[in-house]
Amino acid sequence: MSTRASLTEGELSQPLWWCNHHKEAVRYLVIRIHQLLHDEATDPSQIESILRATLPAFAESVGVDLDEVKIS
Repeated sequence: MSTRASLTEGELSQPLWWCNHHKEAVRYLVIRIHQLLHDEATDPSQIESILRATLPAFAESVGVDLDEVKIS
Protein backbone atom coordinates (compact mmCIF):
# COMPACT_ATOMS: atom_id res chain seq x y z
CA MET A 1 0.00 0.00 0.00
CA SER A 2 1.28 3.43 -0.92
CA THR A 3 1.75 5.90 1.92
CA ARG A 4 0.59 8.79 -0.29
CA ALA A 5 -2.67 9.13 -2.13
CA SER A 6 -2.49 9.91 -5.82
CA LEU A 7 -4.82 12.45 -7.38
CA THR A 8 -7.22 11.64 -10.19
CA GLU A 9 -7.64 13.79 -13.29
CA GLY A 10 -10.91 15.10 -11.86
CA GLU A 11 -9.27 16.06 -8.59
CA LEU A 12 -6.49 17.86 -10.44
CA SER A 13 -8.92 19.76 -12.65
CA GLN A 14 -11.26 20.82 -9.80
CA PRO A 15 -9.15 20.78 -6.62
CA LEU A 16 -11.39 23.00 -4.49
CA TRP A 17 -14.52 20.94 -5.19
CA TRP A 18 -12.71 17.67 -4.47
CA CYS A 19 -11.02 19.03 -1.36
CA ASN A 20 -14.43 19.97 0.03
CA HIS A 21 -15.90 16.61 -1.02
CA HIS A 22 -13.16 14.65 0.76
CA LYS A 23 -13.28 16.86 3.85
CA GLU A 24 -17.06 16.40 4.10
CA ALA A 25 -16.67 12.62 3.71
CA VAL A 26 -14.12 12.48 6.53
CA ARG A 27 -16.30 14.81 8.63
CA TYR A 28 -19.28 12.46 8.16
CA LEU A 29 -17.17 9.43 9.09
CA VAL A 30 -15.73 11.10 12.22
CA ILE A 31 -19.14 12.26 13.44
CA ARG A 32 -20.78 8.87 12.83
CA ILE A 33 -17.99 6.91 14.53
CA HIS A 34 -18.09 9.29 17.51
CA GLN A 35 -21.89 8.93 17.77
CA LEU A 36 -21.70 5.16 17.57
CA LEU A 37 -18.95 4.85 20.16
CA HIS A 38 -20.66 7.15 22.65
CA ASP A 39 -24.26 5.96 22.31
CA GLU A 40 -24.73 3.38 25.05
CA ALA A 41 -27.89 2.10 23.34
CA THR A 42 -25.90 1.10 20.24
CA ASP A 43 -25.29 -2.62 19.93
CA PRO A 44 -21.63 -3.35 19.04
CA SER A 45 -22.82 -5.53 16.16
CA GLN A 46 -24.63 -2.47 14.74
CA ILE A 47 -21.36 -0.52 14.83
CA GLU A 48 -19.61 -3.32 12.98
CA SER A 49 -22.41 -3.50 10.42
CA ILE A 50 -22.25 0.25 9.71
CA LEU A 51 -18.45 0.24 9.43
CA ARG A 52 -18.46 -2.79 7.12
CA ALA A 53 -21.07 -1.09 4.92
CA THR A 54 -19.28 2.27 4.65
CA LEU A 55 -15.62 1.26 4.67
CA PRO A 56 -15.43 -0.12 1.11
CA ALA A 57 -16.79 3.10 -0.41
CA PHE A 58 -14.42 5.27 1.62
CA ALA A 59 -11.48 3.02 0.74
CA GLU A 60 -12.33 3.08 -2.97
CA SER A 61 -12.68 6.87 -2.97
CA VAL A 62 -9.09 7.26 -1.77
CA GLY A 63 -7.57 4.39 -3.73
CA VAL A 64 -7.05 1.92 -0.89
CA ASP A 65 -7.28 -1.77 -1.78
CA LEU A 66 -8.54 -3.30 1.46
CA ASP A 67 -7.37 -6.74 0.35
CA GLU A 68 -3.80 -5.44 0.41
CA VAL A 69 -3.94 -3.70 3.78
CA LYS A 70 -1.73 -5.43 6.32
CA ILE A 71 -3.20 -5.79 9.78
CA SER A 72 -0.54 -5.61 12.47
